[in-house]
Amino acid sequence: MKLLALAIVSFSAPATHAAPRDHLQAILASQATLLAALGDPVTVGLILWADPGCTQRFGAPATVTGQGRGELATCLAGLRLTRAKLDTGSPVTAIGSTGAVVAFELRNGKIAAIGAAALDRRDSPFPTVLRWWINGELTPSERTRAAIARTPRKTVDAIFKICHDEQGTVTSRRIVRPSGLAAFDDEALAYFKTIDQVEPVVRGAPGATAPVAVCSMFAFRYPELLAGDRLGGPPPPPSSPAPTTPPHK
Repeated sequence: MKLLALAIVSFSAPATHAAPRDHLQAILASQATLLAALGDPVTVGLILWADPGCTQRFGAPATVTGQGRGELATCLAGLRLTRAKLDTGSPVTAIGSTGAVVAFELRNGKIAAIGAAALDRRDSPFPTVLRWWINGELTPSERTRAAIARTPRKTVDAIFKICHDEQGTVTSRRIVRPSGLAAFDDEALAYFKTIDQVEPVVRGAPGATAPVAVCSMFAFRYPELLAGDRLGGPPPPPSSPAPTTPPHK
């Protein structure tokens, strides 16, 4: 069995594809702008809330109307969302300061629905988070490395989605956005199919935390070792780092 060591990021990772033009960033500016932009009704899907009260109120999919929209705006503001620069598989997405990934559906300038990013029937029905991962053991084959060296940027990256339960046991995995180099994608996905366990995500009030089931979104790049870099965060670890938790064979 292999264990994948991951950590929650603070902000979105560097852009891999240009985000579509919309006014989401203006909507996210404050609790007031969020409330003003909420439709009536608005469909709320699976979101990893930062506040236990928000988890209790909006932890299950629901349709929110009327005054309930004020509570929803408060909970959304508590996530401290920023327009996603990473391609998460959903056209309009924001990432919270604690890693929560929220996909927005906008209709006529209003928020019609919010929920998990890159929803697919192949995924486990969990909320999404953005995490970074330190690659300590996956190196593409010599042929694939040569192909990467011939690309214009001499680097490739793909976006993965790995879902896991409260204990960190992997329940599904797939590529959300391919790198454009099939050999790299095949080798990376084959590697991730050997991962049985990831570090659980923990949420809750201080002294009363508990692990939660989520789908972790992250970028895997080669030859860069750090995926999902934190914007404005601490410097990356030194070259050839080992995972924070050693893999178990």
